[in-house]
Amino acid sequence: MIFAVSGYVLGIAAGLFTHAPKGTLLIYLEYFLSGMIILLFNKCFHKKISGHACGVFALIGLFIYFKLYICAVIGIVIAVFVYTSSLHTKRHTLPQLVGGSIVPFAVLFLICSLI
Repeated sequence: MIFAVSGYVLGIAAGLFTHAPKGTLLIYLEYFLSGMIILLFNKCFHKKISGHACGVFALIGLFIYFKLYICAVIGIVIAVFVYTSSLHTKRHTLPQLVGGSIVPFAVLFLICSLI
């Protein structure tokens, strides 16, 4: 987790300092902010939401943003497996999975509104 967060922070910083393309910065911000929101809900509000669902749906949202629709459909198929396995192993409930799925779309909307 430490390396993931530091990687996103360094990616954002490098993107800003090198004037990277908007899309590159968008990807780093999407995953960093989504991860921070998941952490906030899970640790501060004690409301468990699925980080796995968040990661998959962040990718789906980015595929849609970049107009990679076939990839987005493949991502949805993968999301079905994530939901099924999480429910089968009782790692998450359906509301936790849905919560984790909503976060990246809200973050993507926020980022696109501000950039």
